[in-house]
Amino acid sequence: MADFTGVFDGNGHTIKNLTIQGNGNQAFFGTVNNAIIKNVTFENPIIISNNGYAAVLAVNSINSTIQNVKVDNAQLFSDKGGGGLFETFKVTSGSNTVANNCNFNGKHTAIAIDSRSIGGFARYISNRDSNATMEISCCDTKLTTPDSIIGSKYSYTGGFAGSIEIDGLNIYTKFTDCSSDVDINRNYSRTVSECPPSEISEYLGGFAGHCYFRSNANGEPIFERCFSTGYLGARGSYHAGGFIGDIGELTG
Repeated sequence: MADFTGVFDGNGHTIKNLTIQGNGNQAFFGTVNNAIIKNVTFENPIIISNNGYAAVLAVNSINSTIQNVKVDNAQLFSDKGGGGLFETFKVTSGSNTVANNCNFNGKHTAIAIDSRSIGGFARYISNRDSNATMEISCCDTKLTTPDSIIGSKYSYTGGFAGSIEIDGLNIYTKFTDCSSDVDINRNYSRTVSECPPSEISEYLGGFAGHCYFRSNANGEPIFERCFSTGYLGARGSYHAGGFIGDIGELTG
């Protein structure tokens, strides 16, 4: 399927009860690339992915402008996880991407036993090429995951982003006035008799599970007036934090 490269203007309309189900990654758009998506609300969407990732708006957003998009009462089901709005939100060399006034409220049920990765805005946010600009502002998420069962775990999961990776020369990445409200991994349990236990969740954060960056000119991400609230079930987990589970500098 070809990338969507045009303008999608919802003119303030609401898409109600959208239902998508299929094999592989699933969302309203596959990939939006150098596109503009704006002024649309999704109410009560149901997205079901078999053996893939699930998101509401797009599987991938590349070098695009996303404005005034709201997702309310979403129900996502997947094997691997995914994001509320996007599975991947990225910018490439010499380009820019913007997300402004975008909101997600919903529940994501990921059934894979070995590992699930979820983010309320996106599972994976990436600015890894030279001379690229990413600005995300006034975006809020409310993410709920179901109670875990013995044998299951989360990896790279956060209320706003599962994983954020910043790695390039002369790049700019800024999050402004963004927030996440989470209820992740409640009643998490593990088999304490095992050493090491097999049901360990890794990289859990109220805002982001994981954030790595390379320190150079304009390389570090900026978080300005961003916060997270809610419940993060981190018992028996590695690298868990109220805002970011694990943050560090890339080397080499």
